[in-house]
Amino acid sequence: MAMARSYTGLAFGVSLLLLLLPCSWGASSSGEVLMEICFDLALKEQTETGFKPTDALNLYLQSKSMKWLRSFHMLVSGQVPKPQRVAFLAFKDTHSWAEFEEEHLVKTHALFDHFWLNSRRVLWQESPEVVKIAKKTRTMDKPGGFVWQLKFTVLPGKEAQWEKHLESLLQKVKPELEDNEGFVENHAYDSKNLQRSFQGMLLWEFLGMGPLSQSVLESPTMSTFFGSLPGFLLDWNTAILAPPTDENGKQIGFFYPAAGADAAESEL
Repeated sequence: MAMARSYTGLAFGVSLLLLLLPCSWGASSSGEVLMEICFDLALKEQTETGFKPTDALNLYLQSKSMKWLRSFHMLVSGQVPKPQRVAFLAFKDTHSWAEFEEEHLVKTHALFDHFWLNSRRVLWQESPEVVKIAKKTRTMDKPGGFVWQLKFTVLPGKEAQWEKHLESLLQKVKPELEDNEGFVENHAYDSKNLQRSFQGMLLWEFLGMGPLSQSVLESPTMSTFFGSLPGFLLDWNTAILAPPTDENGKQIGFFYPAAGADAAESEL
């Protein structure tokens, strides 16, 4: 059985049951779909009719179409203005996401009308792993949740060169990341079939800001990489996401597993 703990998810403004999972962003499914939602949190806890965010979120977690949900605060972003909360909802594939949206249409409208304001929703599909970098295990004491995010648009005609350049970077940083005890995992996604700007996304997760700074902000390899971006990318944006905290100031970097989670994602 999975172990459970209850925290106050300040990114949601509600109390939810949390399970610590040994799963990853991409889990084991190829082509997994990630819904990224950026939003600002309303100050009110419920509507005049008594509707609360948990009314929608608890239904989300009961859905067999969804795998998991995770939340963050926006710590650093080059995009201004930008909503200050981020949630990721994972689905097995596009069809599962479509079923989920139709199933929860009414509650979703209510959630975004009243609580998750100024929202931006982007659908991402996981890209194949180009360079395999060993992942590390999260624990209850160190759940992670510090994420470096790079979004980008490749210059027209530079797609093949960019793929080789990115693969070269991953080969170079592979030993650095694997030697960093605070590194957790990395994933890549694209949305080129859905939007013109920011068609690609990289996510690197760490256990804390120190390990993130070591492998991203203080790395000579990454500094050289950042300097090379104008030759390959039309535009790009980096952000740093941090986990929310509970009422005692404890970091909550956990996953919220849904009914559609794989068996491996539902057990410790």
